[in-house]
Amino acid sequence: MARKRAIPDVNVFGKAWSEIKKINWHETNQLTQQNFHIGLVGSELDIADMLHWLQCFPYHTKNPGKISFVPADATQIKECVARIIPEQGELKGKMIQSCRFCIVASRYLDDVRKYKTDVYLFDPDNFSFLPAQILSNHQDIRFGLAYHFPVFRPKQAQREIENTALQNAFWVLLAGLPQTMPNLQSTITAPLELLTDFTVLTANEFKMMFGLTGIAGHQVRPLNRAPEFAFIIVMASIAQGLANSILNRIPLSMRLIAKAALAYAFTWAIGEVIFYRLTYRRRLDPALFANTLRQRYVFGLEVAKEWAQNGGDS
Repeated sequence: MARKRAIPDVNVFGKAWSEIKKINWHETNQLTQQNFHIGLVGSELDIADMLHWLQCFPYHTKNPGKISFVPADATQIKECVARIIPEQGELKGKMIQSCRFCIVASRYLDDVRKYKTDVYLFDPDNFSFLPAQILSNHQDIRFGLAYHFPVFRPKQAQREIENTALQNAFWVLLAGLPQTMPNLQSTITAPLELLTDFTVLTANEFKMMFGLTGIAGHQVRPLNRAPEFAFIIVMASIAQGLANSILNRIPLSMRLIAKAALAYAFTWAIGEVIFYRLTYRRRLDPALFANTLRQRYVFGLEVAKEWAQNGGDS
């Protein structure tokens, strides 16, 4: 019987398709196709090291501590990179100024700063912090950076997944608030009932999937993402059944927090598995899903408890 409940019915797919049609997936393509240049300043060998770094993929989910490489479009990378090699010690100031930011070998750092304030030191022995720093300082092109350069993809994917997981957890808390505060029931319950957990959470996960598609270096074409759509719908249905089964065994005072934690964990696990599939072009990985779900549920409980204690202000 439990197996049958895990299979979504036709009505569920209909609702899901209605939500897909509302999503502006063109926006992701627009964000990934922005026109920008980053400057690489140094000798030929310095720039070769920088290009090598831009194409590495520090993704640790499957192989902790291992830096891997994924296919990258060399033409796309060249279109977004300005190679700035000082000629007889002279820098090309106008070219530096035209770049969004520059990654610079240490011996040219002070000279480049005369022309540009957005400058990042490239230290071959310590550059693990650079992707997060650059993404934080240039949020308007973060999707474009991830689309073109694999080194930015893991951090940007984590942000996309985390933001969606937090949105879904917060929605569950918000939607369940009237049940814990009867005085609010008459004013809040009616509008919230118009948007079921399945509809809102699944719509957010569809949006996340489109974002992850662009981050992983693909153009968003919804018809090409049928396996991911089906996976999200099936997982959402399983999450509903699991929540109903588990919550009945939990004290009433903890049910809403547990439900929010499940929403957080399921969203994270769905995002992780989809990003892994998009990156390595392999089958959806049940073991990765289960491991991520267990790990994130514990963290989701802490997040939900903190929100509940602080009234959602944190």
